[in-house]
Amino acid sequence: MKISIIVPVFNAADSIGRCIESVLGQQGAEVELIVVDGGSTDGTVDIIRRYRDHIAWWVSEPDTGQTSAINKGLSRSTGEVVNWLCADDVLTEGALKFVAEYFAAHPDADLLAGACEMVYEENPAKNFIFIPRADFPDLLPAFDGIMQPSCFWRRRIMTRTPLLDESFHYGMDAELWCRFKSQRAVMVQTDQLLSRFIQSGANKTATGGKKIGLELDAIYRRYSNDKVPLSFWYRHLRYPFELYVRRDRGILRLALLRMIQAAYMAVFMPFYGVKKVYYMSWPA
Repeated sequence: MKISIIVPVFNAADSIGRCIESVLGQQGAEVELIVVDGGSTDGTVDIIRRYRDHIAWWVSEPDTGQTSAINKGLSRSTGEVVNWLCADDVLTEGALKFVAEYFAAHPDADLLAGACEMVYEENPAKNFIFIPRADFPDLLPAFDGIMQPSCFWRRRIMTRTPLLDESFHYGMDAELWCRFKSQRAVMVQTDQLLSRFIQSGANKTATGGKKIGLELDAIYRRYSNDKVPLSFWYRHLRYPFELYVRRDRGILRLALLRMIQAAYMAVFMPFYGVKKVYYMSWPA
């Protein structure tokens, strides 16, 4: 079973080599590595060239962003199973062997979400392993409970061209999971650690802030049947308080947040359901 890994990259000379090696070093699985560089000027391209004999296809040219780059790579991929890695993320040893064996043993599974270690380079004490909930599909689109580097899916559910919606620059993965769910794809999870998500403090996840929230709001509205989207109330009532407290976690302010959260949940859970209201959250 061939597994295609797409690596979008732009000016990531400090990490791209580590990422590529984590893919090429996989044993027990047929790997197709595709690297799409957006025209880097920091030495990234020189590093990619070192591995060119082991890369199925690569290019370095200006693009319109990460989502576009991933789509470009997906259009060149041929694997039965697919995923992408950001240039500062890595696969764990044996990850692709596990994925190949899982899909071979579970022919009905369309998407497999695995565990992911969140690595904080500037503060290793914060490191933790995120394991997706067994009911993560039920929480979409209110909550994206998947760590993208550890999420693999079959080509047979790639029914849209291009696969990723390029109007999203931060939440394109969350939109994709919602689309797969709308197609009634069989989405499952495993506790197996498949990747490490490097939080450098400079990547998009760490710096997106409110922009990410706005995209998640748009995704919720697209895939929810709510007459009045829950994201509307979250965005205008609960989220402003959460932003405030996250910036200054004093005891009194934290107590105030807890009271506001409790009141918010008590009001909206009867209308939207316990899980949706409880788990909806956006980054600060």
